[in-house]
This record gives sequence, C-alpha cells and structure tokens, in this order.
Amino acid sequence: MYDVAPSTKYTNTIVTKNKFTDKPMALFGVLVLGAYFTMWMYVLSSFPEAKTVGLDFLKMLTTSKGILENFLIPVCSVLFLSMLSIFVLVLIPKQAIHISIIGNTILYGILGAYTKSVPFVLLAMATAVMYLFSFKAIERASYIIRGVAQVLLVNVRAMLLFIICGYSVSYFLGASSMFLFKMNNEVANCNPVPFYVNVVSTFIYVIFLGYAGDVYFARIVFKHMVSRAEGRNISVIASAVKRVVYSFGTIVFATTISFIVLVLRAALDYIKEKHHREKKDGLAFLLISILLFIAAIFLFILDVVVETMNTYALTYNSLFGEGYRKSIKESYNIVTNYRSTYRSSVYFVATVFAFINVIGACLVKSFLNKPLMEYIFPISVGVALLVTVLNSVLSGFLAFEFVMIKDKGLVEAVFPEIITKVLERGYSL
Repeated sequence: MYDVAPSTKYTNTIVTKNKFTDKPMALFGVLVLGAYFTMWMYVLSSFPEAKTVGLDFLKMLTTSKGILENFLIPVCSVLFLSMLSIFVLVLIPKQAIHISIIGNTILYGILGAYTKSVPFVLLAMATAVMYLFSFKAIERASYIIRGVAQVLLVNVRAMLLFIICGYSVSYFLGASSMFLFKMNNEVANCNPVPFYVNVVSTFIYVIFLGYAGDVYFARIVFKHMVSRAEGRNISVIASAVKRVVYSFGTIVFATTISFIVLVLRAALDYIKEKHHREKKDGLAFLLISILLFIAAIFLFILDVVVETMNTYALTYNSLFGEGYRKSIKESYNIVTNYRSTYRSSVYFVATVFAFINVIGACLVKSFLNKPLMEYIFPISVGVALLVTVLNSVLSGFLAFEFVMIKDKGLVEAVFPEIITKVLERGYSL
C-alpha cells in the first residue's frame, strides 16, 4: 500500500482560485434550468388530469417494492461494483489495465461488426496499435493508478454522496419521462413535446454528470493529498462540492460542446439512414455515400477528441480554478511536454466513451419500449453512474499527474513509494 503518512509536514504550493469560472455559461445553465421548470408549470397548469395521473404514478413508485427496486438496489449495486473495481486496481493495477485495454479492443471490434460501424472498427485497430507501443507507459501508470485507487477507497463517503445525488436527479428525470409518457396515453389532446424535451434533458444530464464527476473526483484526490501532507484535518467532501459549484459554468461549457457533437452525429445518422433507404444507382448516389461515410468517421473522432479535451480541462479547472479556455491551453502544454500522461490516460477516456455509447442505446430502447421502461431505465442509469464513478479513476489519475508536474514535493510527501518505484524502473517524472 502506498498511503504512507508523511514524516514531516509539507506545505502545498498549488493555489486554487476560489471564484466562479465561465460565468456567462453558468448564467446560460441557470436559464436552461428555468426553462425546464417553466415547462413543468405549463404541463401541470394546462392539464387538470395531470394531478390524478401524477398521484397514481407516485403511489406506484413510493411503495416498499418501488423504493427497493428503483432506488436502494441500483445505488447499492453501483457502490459495490465501483468499490470492487477500484479494489482490483489497488491489488493488480498493471494487470487490470492490460485486461481493460484488450477487453476494450475486443468490445470495439464486436460493436463495429454488430452495428456495421466502421468508426468502431477503426477505433479497435487504433487501440490495438497504441497498446503494442505502450507497455512502458502502462507500467509507469500502474503505480499512480494504485495510489489514486487507494485515495478513492479511503474516501468512500465522498463516492457514496456522489452516487446518491447523481442517481436521485437521474431517477427524477426518468420517472418524469415515464409520467409524461403515461400522460400522452391517458389524457386527450396532451402535447407530446414535454415528453421529448424531458428525454433530451436526461441525455444532457448524463453528460453533465460525467463532467461534474471529473471535477469532483479530481478535487477529492488533490485535497486528500494536501490534507495528508500538511497534517491538517481538511473536509475533502466539502472542498469537492464547493469546487463543483464554482465550476458550474465550466461544466456547462463542456456539456454544451459535447451535446452539440452528439446532435451532429444523430443528425448525420438520420441523413445516412434516409439516404440508404433510397438505394439509387449512379455516380451521384455513390459520391454522397462516400461523403457521408467520411463525415461519420470525422464526427466519431471529433467526439473522442472533445471528450478528451473536456476531461483534461475540467481536471485542470478542479485543481487551479481557471476557466475553460485557459484550462484547455494549460493542460495542452502539460500534455505536449509530458506525453506519457496522454498516452496512459487516453485508454480510460476511450473506455468511458465506448460504454457511454452502449448505455445511450440502452436508454433510447428503454424509452421506446413501454413494457420494459420501468425496469430498463433504473438499470441503465445505474450502469451510467457506475461508468461515471469509474471515470473518477481517470480524473484522479490526471489530477495526480498535474500535481506531480506542478508540485512534485506534495506527491513525495504523501506517496514516496510511487516516486521511488517509478525512478527505479528508469521512468521520468
């Protein structure tokens, strides 16, 4: 175990700006929330039957069985699986990384073959090639990941708080979508627009939750190290929550960019499907098919790049309190001068990206399949939260690397064995 108490106190030199970042985007996020609640006021005031349908639906959800199946089981499952996965990273970090990368390569290949998606096949090939040239980077990263996993295990209460809060909002969105679906079927002349708005809001929230997790868990790792090094009793959870609030605008910024790319990919899929249904012969049809194919690959790569950029920016924001643009610039400088960071972490970004694609498909099917809606949705959200919590390993890893570059003495004070083992293997810091 690396978590060794420092023999002497060390004063942290990293200063976080305690201010709100990207305020215009924070205002935009508040306006979006206001519009969402205004929509609900319209639904409840325009349809008197909504109260009766809502009360019946609420009774169904608040029974002992409903609470057990829709809240307690998913939350406990997410916490258990998260702790189990992180515990594995403590025991066998290097082997776990190898298994994860090989498993991802196989997963991408299967998804590409099953969905006939060339981007997934290309991603599988790219991951395999990068893996063959990254054994040293993986070994070096394994020491750091073990330290990060230990920090997350020690701060299990912080993880539980994130899961409960995240799932509660997710479940509200899911339950409200089912309520609106029920309204559309049982109330005459009911406007279907709020239902579709709520479905889109759920997808936006899942993206937002992932990026909030980047800020939250990066702060957990950083503040835990500061607390141990300085010998002070710092409230790690309070610091992480406070940082998420300060970074609300930056998280909204990252979510907006990611959602725009998602909309572009969905629009392109719709155009491709419409184009292929025509099945015309001729050079024009072939050229359009090729252009759509190239556009699909471009947007897929853009999605991965945006996901990577956002994760780096939000991790940097969590440590230093800078806005989105400066966080992108500074984290890019770190990446270009410290390439092992990027090579090691890109696997985690790709892992989360692939699983979110699968989870997104499950969410869509849960909304479209009425008999299974009440069962698939809690499971889907539970898996989404599990992926978000596992993403904490990535943001924690990046936070660790940023701290090691900006203030190596802080890492030496708390995790001296990591520094020793990395140097013993001949790797740079």
